[in-house]
Amino acid sequence: DNFTRRNLELTSTIRQGRKEGSLLDILDQCRTPMGKRNLRRWLEQPLMSMEAINQRLDGVEELLADIALRQSGRDMVNKIYDLERLCGKLGSPLLNPRDLLALKHSLALLPAIKDLLRDSRSATLKEIANLDPLVEVHDIINSAIDDEAPLTVREGGIIRFGYRQEIDELKSLGAQGKNFLLEYENREKARTGIKYLKVSYNKVFGYYIEVSKSNLGMVPADYIRKQTLVNTERFITEELKNYEDKILGAHEKLCTLEYDCFTEIKQKLEPFIPAIQASSKAVADFDCLLSLAQVAFLNNYVRPRLARDGRLE
Repeated sequence: DNFTRRNLELTSTIRQGRKEGSLLDILDQCRTPMGKRNLRRWLEQPLMSMEAINQRLDGVEELLADIALRQSGRDMVNKIYDLERLCGKLGSPLLNPRDLLALKHSLALLPAIKDLLRDSRSATLKEIANLDPLVEVHDIINSAIDDEAPLTVREGGIIRFGYRQEIDELKSLGAQGKNFLLEYENREKARTGIKYLKVSYNKVFGYYIEVSKSNLGMVPADYIRKQTLVNTERFITEELKNYEDKILGAHEKLCTLEYDCFTEIKQKLEPFIPAIQASSKAVADFDCLLSLAQVAFLNNYVRPRLARDGRLE
């Protein structure tokens, strides 16, 4: 009952209601958020089957006895993101490109965990070794999402080059645009003789040519004044305006295409949610067993022997 749970200080202390000083605090050496949540569940919902308890203890004992296995396992799970949370976001509108990259990096470690536990003796660790490495999910994300993808889904930069031809073409147009601006600036300097002429861009005025006031007398007739500042004047030309319409239209189309593509990838991954959840549980179980083995090592704990005679020795 709740009163007994409180007095036992299983997950929080009586006086301050803090984790520090509770049984959970002593046992929690977990490296992942889902492992920490799982360990709390193990304490709040303890096993009642002697067979199940012994199977869990077999796993802890094996990890305690093998220092290299325990340390390698802790190093691996430490690099895994919160798969439970990522799974929840995968089925919601809150998913962003960085979530998919975190999922990819986490799934990349699952084959190594399987390999690490390949020769395990305990039934618990053997079961964990059977986890689905979700190679297909990893490959879908890896082929589609750029490693430098932003946090937002509406500003482009999400889709990896080579995934979709139309997106590649629009990206190439943007890259060519940078070369065009540099060439245009050099061409205008040569044409006008204005040494301190600069082609720039901002979100308010778009593309413009900036000329210092000392050079205003050299400005050609086809320059259209756009803005006057303290020391400079800003101009636009018909050629620059046409370029702006072309490049901004391409960028807007690119952002829309990338968002649509991201949505398609999300829909392609949604059927894998149950499989990701299952592998997440396996990782959480492994993290908890590693935690208990590490605590046993640090505190010199001894494995209990269970009996049905009702005595406690």
